[in-house]
Parts: sequence; C-alpha cells; structure tokens
Amino acid sequence: MPDHFNTLPSVDIDTAGGRITQKRLRTAMRASVTSSALGMLWFAVAFGVPTTMFMEALGVSGVLIGAVVTVQQLAMIVQIPAALLLERLRERKKVWAVVTMAHRLMWFIPPVLPFLFKHNMALAAPVMLAVIGVSSILLQTVSAAWMSWMADLIPDPVKGRFWGRRQGVVMVAFLISTGFAGWLLERFPAPGEPGGSFTGFAIAFSLAAVFGAADIIVHCFVPEPRPEKHAPGENLRERLGASLREKDFLWLTLSMGMWAFSVGSVSSFGMVYLKRQFEVGYGALTAISVAAGIGTAVAGAFWGRLMDRIGCRTFGAVMMTVAPLTGISWFILNDSSLTLPWITGSLTCPQPVFIIFFSSLAAGAFYSGVGLCQFNLAGTIAPKQGRTLAMAIHWSVVGAMGAAGPLCGGRVMDWFGSHPVTMTLPGGLPFSYIHVMVLFHSLTVWLAALPLFVKISKRDVREMSLRRLVGNPLRAMSTLQNMLAMDTSSPKTRAKAVRNFGKYRTSEVTGVLMSQLDDARAEVREAVVDALGRIGTPEAVDALIEKMDDPETDLEHAIIKTLRKTRDPRIVPPLLRRLREGEKSMKMAVSRTLGEAGHRHVAPELLALFIAERDPKLAFAYAEALSRLHYTPAVDALTRFLRDAQGAGGSQRRALLLARLTGHPERFYALLSQEEAARGEGVDMLLNRLRKKAKKTAGGDVPTRSLLKKIETAFDDENYGAAILYCAELWRHTRGADQARGETVADRFFALCPELWRAGEKRPHGKTEALVAIHALGEAFTRV
Repeated sequence: MPDHFNTLPSVDIDTAGGRITQKRLRTAMRASVTSSALGMLWFAVAFGVPTTMFMEALGVSGVLIGAVVTVQQLAMIVQIPAALLLERLRERKKVWAVVTMAHRLMWFIPPVLPFLFKHNMALAAPVMLAVIGVSSILLQTVSAAWMSWMADLIPDPVKGRFWGRRQGVVMVAFLISTGFAGWLLERFPAPGEPGGSFTGFAIAFSLAAVFGAADIIVHCFVPEPRPEKHAPGENLRERLGASLREKDFLWLTLSMGMWAFSVGSVSSFGMVYLKRQFEVGYGALTAISVAAGIGTAVAGAFWGRLMDRIGCRTFGAVMMTVAPLTGISWFILNDSSLTLPWITGSLTCPQPVFIIFFSSLAAGAFYSGVGLCQFNLAGTIAPKQGRTLAMAIHWSVVGAMGAAGPLCGGRVMDWFGSHPVTMTLPGGLPFSYIHVMVLFHSLTVWLAALPLFVKISKRDVREMSLRRLVGNPLRAMSTLQNMLAMDTSSPKTRAKAVRNFGKYRTSEVTGVLMSQLDDARAEVREAVVDALGRIGTPEAVDALIEKMDDPETDLEHAIIKTLRKTRDPRIVPPLLRRLREGEKSMKMAVSRTLGEAGHRHVAPELLALFIAERDPKLAFAYAEALSRLHYTPAVDALTRFLRDAQGAGGSQRRALLLARLTGHPERFYALLSQEEAARGEGVDMLLNRLRKKAKKTAGGDVPTRSLLKKIETAFDDENYGAAILYCAELWRHTRGADQARGETVADRFFALCPELWRAGEKRPHGKTEALVAIHALGEAFTRV
C-alpha cells in the first residue's frame, strides 16, 4: 500500500514557535502510533478480560461488574470543567503528560489489593472500584485535550487513514497483550481452584502500569500545534451551548451516546455468561477477546481508507447497521463440543467457544468501524475555536449516556439469577440475560442511534449515497472494492477500478476521480477521463472542461472523445472554439463529438464549414456530424457530396451519411450488405414490399406499379441514373396526393436528383447512389 503520509502538508506552528514540517509531522504521527501500541497492555488489562474476571473472582454481583464500566463512563463528565481550565493554558501537552502519568501509575494499586484484604475480601471490590474511578477521572480530565491536540495535528485529507492505520497497529499490540494476559491467568490458577491465587492478576496489573507509563513517555515527543482560542467575551453558557447548537455536532453526540448506552448494556456480560453457563476457562475467554482484536486489526488496515473514499457519515451508518447482526451467534449456542483437526491430531472445542470466537472476529471489525467514525467525525465537526471544550462536551454526554448501560445490564443479569425463565432456545439452552441484552442493544442501535446518526448532513461531495447502498447492496460492495483498488500502486489495477466506475456510472466517486486526472500514468488518466464522461454529472463535466483548457494536459483529444457521451450544453463553447481555431485532427474530433452528442444548434455553423471545406477528410467529418444531427437543410450539400465521391469506400461511407437523413441508416446498411452478397436480392425484396404497400393504399394504382417495374428493370440493366430518376418520378406521383404536408427530407432529395443524375450516364459508383435513392423511396413511401 502506498504511504499516504509522505505527501502531508506543513500544517501548523507548535507551542514553542517551531514549524511542524512535513518530516516532523510524519515522525510525530508514527510516534503517536508507537506510544499507543505500548499502552495496549494497560488497555487490555484495564478494559479487557483481566479486570472483568478479577471482579468476578471476588464474587461480586452483576451490578458491581457492570459498575466497572459505569464509573469509567461517568468519569467522562469531568471533561467539561477540565476543558474550561485547560483552554486557559498555553500548552496542553505538559498538563496531559503529568495527569496521565499519575493515572497510569495508579494501576500499581490493584496488584496489592488481594494481599491487603486477604482476611476481608469483601472490601477489595469497592476499593478496586474506587481505584478504577479515580484513575478514570484523571484520564478523562485530559482526554479532551489529547483529542483536540490530535485533531489539530492530523491533516483532514488523511484523518481516516491515520486513525485506521493506528487502529491496525495498536490492535496487533492489543492481541499480543491480551494473549499474554490470558496466558498469565491460565498459568496461575484462579482463586477458588486447587492451589489458586491472585498472583496472575497481580503480575498482569503491574505490567500494565509499567507499559502504560511508557506510552505516556513516548507520546511526549509528539509536537503540539498552537490551539485556536475561543472568541473573547463569550460567557460560559454561550460557550457550553455553542457546540450543541451546531446540529450535526448534536446529532453525532446523541447518536454516539445511544450507541455507548446500548453497547455498555451487553459488552461486560458476555464473558461472565460463558464462564458461568459453560465453565469456559480464562484461556478460552482470552482467545475470544483476541479474536475481536484480530477483527479490529485486520479491518483497521483498510477501514480508514474506505472511510476517506465513501465519506465518514456513510461509512458509519453501514457499520452501525451491520454490527448488531453479529449478536445472532448468542442464540445458537448449545452444550455440545466440536472435534477440530489439529497439527498433532485433533482438538476438542466447546461449541460456544467456537461460535463466539468467529462471531467476535466480525464484531471486532464492525464495532471498531463505528469507533473510527466517531473519532473522525468528532474532530471534523467540532469547531476549531475552543475545540478542546467541544470535544469535552461530546465525550461527557456520550459517557453520561453510556454509563447507564452497564447498570441496566447488571440489573437484568441479577434479575435472571433470582427469577429463572423456563423458555428455551432452539439449541436447548434456557433463555437468559445475555439474549435480552443482545436484543435490547440491537433495537436501540437501529431505532435510536442510527436514525440520529443519519441526520448528520453530508460532509463531502465524494460521499457515497446511503440510498445507493440500501437500494443495491451488491453494486455498493463492488463500488467499495473498486475504491480500495484505487489505493494500490499498480496502474493496471487502478485503471481497471476507474473503468468500472465509468461502466456503472458511479456518480458518488466523481470527486475521487477528479483528483486522479493528474495521475502519473497515462493509462490511469485516460481511464479517468472516460469514466467522468460516462458519469456525466455537472461536476464531472466541469472537471473535464477545466482539464481540457489546461495548456499542459495531454488529455485534450481523450476529453473531446469522451464528451460524446454527454448532452450538457456547457461543452459547446469550448468545442466550437477548437472547431474554429484548432488543427485538422482536432477539428475532426470536435465535429464528431458535436454530432454524436446531439447539439443541433451548432448545425448551421457546421454546414457552413462543410460547404467551404476543400479537405476531403475534414469535409467528411463535418458531413458525418450533420447527418447525426439530422439537419434537414444539409440534404442538398450531402447529396452533392455523395455525387462527388471518388472511391468505392468513400462512396459507401457518404451514402450511409445521406441514408441517415433520409431514413433509418441500419436498414440502408442491411440493403447494402444484401446487394454485396447477392446482386439484386435486396432491391427485389424492398420493391416487393413497396408493391404490397401500394396495393393496400392505392388500390393497385397503375402508375405506381408501372414505375416500380421501371425502377427494377433499370437497376437490373445497370442503368443506375434511370433508376434514380424513376424513383424521383414515383415520389412526385405519390407525393401529389398529399400536398398539405410541409417539405420533407425526401422532397429535397428527390427534387435534386434530375439535376445530378441522367439516364444512361455511366458512373463508377452509380449502384451505391441508386441504392440510396431506392432506400430513400422505401423509407418515405412507407410513411405516406
């Protein structure tokens, strides 16, 4: 994959007055990713299996297990007062570093709790909860500052790619950390088991604190751009309400709050259900957590690129729609085991572990997509002035709403513990609290969070339509695949993706294609031009016209050719300018484009150029455009043009142009082909149809039958001039019965025939000319 971070602009000045150059910015972004990877051991312990299982090992209730997440969510409320304070400071980084370091070092306390309270373990749980609460408050005090710092640092064009790449890297670190933590818990038996103790938990928490502190130290090397201060004179109420008065910011905040609430109501309890219902060990629980991390890491490799391509709003809506569907797996579990092939034989795996492992892969991918979207949109929508406070308000509201979810889930879990339900699922298991939580989560997302999210207005002209995704999911998936292919370094792959966009007229990618008009490879540039022409939106046409006027472009001829696919009248002025001033090949290309695109108002100028032109190639180009435009006044000039043909090929090509004016060109081409295959066959068939037509309409009109016979005889005798004159005479005879009609193309053509052709005149291409007259007679005769 090409490194998109190598083309970053110099975005800002840091708090010390130094420039954040392109090189410095790339280094900073990589340092941020590296530090976050180091902090993943702390994250895997504090927000993963070890903390949940530590509380479960202490024998606490479901409400207290849920309270672990609740206090972490409620701590977000402190972001608002903290942001008001931090916005007064010249630098965010120093305060962030001190406070966050204290927050990480607090995780040296949990390892000693079981030993301090070994004679009264009932006190260990509330103290652990207090540690989590104080640590979370310290973290949330500076979280908004960090997020606004990153929003100021990362340029908008690559925000999605940065967060996606960061997620992919840190999730690999998370997998390693989670696996290591799970190994530790398996290595040291849990309390309640023979020889069990809290030693595994103590080591895991201690290492988490060490790596968490290392995360902060490394991140201190990331520069901080100067923040934009809020407008002076605004009172506190105005500042607090300014962000939420921005409708998009309000919809995003409420939507993510409902999302956090629904996710929190189920996320902490799946592991508990597996352990209590199926007696799944820590190793298997860790493997499931690792599966979710794998899904997140794999998805992070391209979620960011996809989000930049289709638009953050569309991407988020898709993720929120699909993610809850992974919860179906909880309804198909049973008590059976599966025998799986293994390197040294076979492996017996409980069916619930197998099912939830693979559903966690998908869940990790889709749920992480929502998180990426939230980070990206929050930083984009939040106003630059006072961004720290805006981010604090967003995360505080989200945290306050999300805090209720785990408590609700805990109450549901405790209620089922005291009120067993007799209903069973198809797999034979009793309907339990986890199933209620999954259903509640799904309905809350689809009926509340998602409708609020789609209220956010369109952020980018490149954004893919939600209606398109819903209306044709298969086509949408193809579009997404082609968008990802656009990021490859292979010109053939990129050109193929571009051609697919044109083939399906994918208007949503117009902005993306416009940015590729200056691609280094000619095959990609030409594919982009063709695709924009096929799409034909006003934006696409504007881009093509602008590029056509670029004095350094090599795409002028390709653009003129592709404009044949659009009838947009704005293309006419630049094309006429080239028709008048361009060189020969340019004039030929322009005249064909004007003809095929159907711009009839240019026909008089084309006719004047055609009559005055002495170059046969240019004259033919003008003539072809006039015939495609069906410009009746051009009949005289095109008839003389046919009469003056010098070669057999030229005669047939000119005849086809005239046939397009006098009737259907495909029927003339069929007549011409029949005559080449078997002389007289096509003419006989056509004249027989005319006889039948005359018999029905004129009651066997004798002059008509006589003239049809004379045409046939003259053509058979190769007296082509006479055949043409008899066609003109028959037309005058037939036309005399309908003088009320205005002048037609046939009238003008047949009126000119006596002047140009004589009976018995030997002409090299008389047969082709006679076929044009017979075809014109047949076309006009059938319309009388």
